[in-house]
Amino acid sequence: MSDSRVIKSLSVNLQPPRIVEHTGIVELLQHKAALDLPLQVSEQEVADLKEQAGQILAETEEMVKDLLETARVEAEKIIRSANEEARRIVEEGRERLKQEEEEAFNKGWKTGYAEGAGKAEEEFSRKIRDAEELVNTAVEERERIVAGSEQEIIKLAIAVAEKIIGRELETGRETIADMVKRAVAKAADREELTVRVNPDNMDSVINAKEDIVRSIKGVGKIKVLADPAVSPGGCVVEGSSGMVDARIESQVAEIEQALAEVNPNA
Repeated sequence: MSDSRVIKSLSVNLQPPRIVEHTGIVELLQHKAALDLPLQVSEQEVADLKEQAGQILAETEEMVKDLLETARVEAEKIIRSANEEARRIVEEGRERLKQEEEEAFNKGWKTGYAEGAGKAEEEFSRKIRDAEELVNTAVEERERIVAGSEQEIIKLAIAVAEKIIGRELETGRETIADMVKRAVAKAADREELTVRVNPDNMDSVINAKEDIVRSIKGVGKIKVLADPAVSPGGCVVEGSSGMVDARIESQVAEIEQALAEVNPNA
């Protein structure tokens, strides 16, 4: 995996949650724990958020580059050492063969010469095989190092995604009411809906219920239920034709799936 490919996998766009019956990468980085945050955000807060997001991505990019460079240097060191050892083995075999031939020739024994040369050639062939095996082992080790680096980069991408989700909510850019609105808008049948949220988010969603019904076309009755299984900042919207899963953990799981598709060996 190249640096550009890895960095590309770290580029995150905030988009709406997904409908369960439809697959695809959805808006991943939405929220972590926004409890009763204000709906309005000042220009300064938006500017601060952009600066923080830029810092996070810059730091991540630098960490990825350092990780890949470390893996590359280590792999090259292994290959270089293997090649040097292989050359030493081959040279040693050649010297041994030459020595055996000279000894047999100097003795003047034809049989001894043939026998000595045969042994030397056999030894030389063995040395060549050892050298080839050493180089192959080094190549396999290099591939293992690079593969391990890619897995570490994917873990890093997940951590950064979760960190950005938290920043989105901490700065007031996203509220639980906004999340519920988008999830409700994704529901196919909106006549009668059940919205499950974390108990800590109940009051915020109940207070926003009228606004949700008024602002989204086709919404009839909405029932809000407290569900400890839904993490703060997320929600699940259920209707007669399906479910919209906008839980934070589901969005992070989609990030992991997307990165797994980029690197199947991770």
